[in-house]
Amino acid sequence: GGTPLLHGLWPMVLWVVLFIAPLQFVKLGHYSPMVCALGVSSLGLGMVLLSLETGSILLAVALGIHQTIPPYTPCL
Repeated sequence: GGTPLLHGLWPMVLWVVLFIAPLQFVKLGHYSPMVCALGVSSLGLGMVLLSLETGSILLAVALGIHQTIPPYTPCL
């Protein structure tokens, strides 16, 4: 049961909250230690809640997208 819209929307919301937002916060926080620790813990939570393969693919896509989102700082 449930709403088909929510079944399609939930993975996208999870991806934005666990992968896109932490990377953006790290960039905007100028890579300070506390912001990096929160970013790593959020990415780790994403890897635990999702499978390792799925989490790796979503992380790679998020890193690719962050090359186009300002501020333009090197990710790696």
